[in-house]
Amino acid sequence: MQGKEFMEKLSLLAEERLSLSKVKNLLFGGDGDPWIISGIRDYFPNAIYLLSFYHLFNTLKEGLGKRKQEAKIIKDLLSSNHIGKVLARIKEMVREPYEVKEKDNLIKLFTYLFRNRQGINNQFNLNDKEIQRTRAIESNVNQVIASRFKKKGMNWSKNRVLSLLKIK
Repeated sequence: MQGKEFMEKLSLLAEERLSLSKVKNLLFGGDGDPWIISGIRDYFPNAIYLLSFYHLFNTLKEGLGKRKQEAKIIKDLLSSNHIGKVLARIKEMVREPYEVKEKDNLIKLFTYLFRNRQGINNQFNLNDKEIQRTRAIESNVNQVIASRFKKKGMNWSKNRVLSLLKIK
C-alpha cells in the first residue's frame, strides 16, 4: 500500500471510529518522510505535525557523521528552537565538505530539516507536558516488542507478532 492510499484509508477509519473531525487538538507524529507530511496536510488539515525527536537525532547522526563538535552545536541550536541557524550552518558545511559522500549526506540532512522544520517548531511550541513525554514512544515500543521476542526460550510467528502488536 502506498503512502497516499494508506493516509486516505487511515483518515476514513479514524473518522468512522473516532470522529476526528470533532477533535479540537489533533497531534500527528511522524518520522519526517514526505508522504507522512503531505498525508497529514491532505487528510488531517487541522492536525499539528510533530517530528519525532528520535528520528531527528538519528538523522543528525547520519548526516553529520564524524563532525562531532558540529553535531553538538546543531543539537544545542535545535534545542533552543533555532532551526534557521541550523539550516544556515549546514549550508556552510555543504560548501566545504570533507569528502563527496559527506556532501551528499549533508544535502540529505539539510533537505530533511528544511522539509520538517514545522514539525520541529511544533515540538518546541507544545505546552502540554503529558504529550511531550510521547517523544520516545516509538523507541519504547520497539524496546518492549524486541525484548519480548529476544528473551531466552521465546519464539514467534507472524500471527503471534500481530497479536502482540495489537495489545501493545
